[in-house]
Amino acid sequence: MLAKVIIVVVAFPVFSHILFSITRLLLGLLPPALPPLRKA
Repeated sequence: MLAKVIIVVVAFPVFSHILFSITRLLLGLLPPALPPLRKA
Protein backbone atom coordinates (compact mmCIF):
# COMPACT_ATOMS: atom_id res chain seq x y z
CA MET A 1 0.00 0.00 0.00
CA LEU A 2 2.70 2.46 0.99
CA ALA A 3 4.70 1.46 -2.08
CA LYS A 4 1.76 2.40 -4.31
CA VAL A 5 1.53 5.81 -2.67
CA ILE A 6 5.25 6.42 -3.17
CA ILE A 7 5.03 5.36 -6.83
CA VAL A 8 2.11 7.72 -7.43
CA VAL A 9 3.82 10.63 -5.68
CA VAL A 10 7.02 10.12 -7.68
CA ALA A 11 5.38 9.33 -11.02
CA PHE A 12 2.76 12.08 -11.00
CA PRO A 13 5.15 15.05 -11.41
CA VAL A 14 7.09 13.19 -14.09
CA PHE A 15 3.92 12.27 -15.97
CA SER A 16 2.60 15.83 -15.63
CA HIS A 17 5.86 17.24 -16.99
CA ILE A 18 5.79 14.88 -19.99
CA LEU A 19 2.13 15.66 -20.66
CA PHE A 20 2.81 19.41 -20.38
CA SER A 21 5.77 19.14 -22.77
CA ILE A 22 3.69 17.23 -25.33
CA THR A 23 0.86 19.75 -25.01
CA ARG A 24 3.23 22.68 -25.51
CA LEU A 25 4.79 20.96 -28.51
CA LEU A 26 1.37 20.38 -30.07
CA LEU A 27 0.30 23.97 -29.39
CA GLY A 28 3.54 25.14 -30.96
CA LEU A 29 2.75 23.19 -34.11
CA LEU A 30 -0.74 24.65 -34.37
CA PRO A 31 -1.25 28.00 -36.02
CA PRO A 32 -0.91 30.80 -33.48
CA ALA A 33 -4.25 32.12 -34.57
CA LEU A 34 -5.83 29.63 -32.23
CA PRO A 35 -5.75 31.49 -29.08
CA PRO A 36 -6.21 31.89 -25.47
CA LEU A 37 -4.74 28.46 -24.81
CA ARG A 38 -1.23 29.68 -25.62
CA LYS A 39 -1.36 32.29 -22.86
CA ALA A 40 -2.07 29.67 -20.19
